[in-house]
Amino acid sequence: METIQSGVLILYSSLLTAGATNKYGSANANFTEMTFSNINIKQIIGSNYDKYLKFNLILNSIIIPTTTANIPISNDANVMIYMSGLPFDQGSTYSSISGFGSNTSYIGCVHMVNNSSLNSAIQTYPPTFFNTIIKPQDINDITISLRGAIATISGDSVSFALTSSTIYPQMAFSFLIVPVLETAIMPYPSPEDKFIGFQQRLFKWDFSSHGHTPCACKS
Repeated sequence: METIQSGVLILYSSLLTAGATNKYGSANANFTEMTFSNINIKQIIGSNYDKYLKFNLILNSIIIPTTTANIPISNDANVMIYMSGLPFDQGSTYSSISGFGSNTSYIGCVHMVNNSSLNSAIQTYPPTFFNTIIKPQDINDITISLRGAIATISGDSVSFALTSSTIYPQMAFSFLIVPVLETAIMPYPSPEDKFIGFQQRLFKWDFSSHGHTPCACKS
């Protein structure tokens, strides 16, 4: 059975400060917009970075280590999660509303259970949320956005923004990054391989078509 090397990306919202920017990134006041700065995707992917052109980003789990008692039993509790900042393949960013692709991809969802206890919540996912990215640059700023599932329509404008008064809890997002095997980069032939190939072409040369008859000579 073939084993495929994968990378693990974990983003911790607890490293960010509400309404401010620090060395780890920035967040708005209610943690519906979180940007994680200077993520070294090349180091996460490892040696596969130079072997493949595309990778699948797969949501593995969301850990909510603090109480969600302040989340109302409403649309605010059902959260759709989007990501931007990575070069998503066009098929991962198509919007059925605008009819076009964008730089933002839907990566998963979570239901915030209204819980007054101090127990944490862990949501794990089967390999369902696959999003394909084209090989990114080494260092990237990654933004995670929380959105509702019910649209607010005003004229031609459509918004899925969550209520600004709801403060969302700290979360840890875990992703796997695995290569798309069909996009393997063929290695350049070494000088030795080039010489062998040249010899093979000479050996297969059709002498008869050029008016020559090969001879078998004994020394």
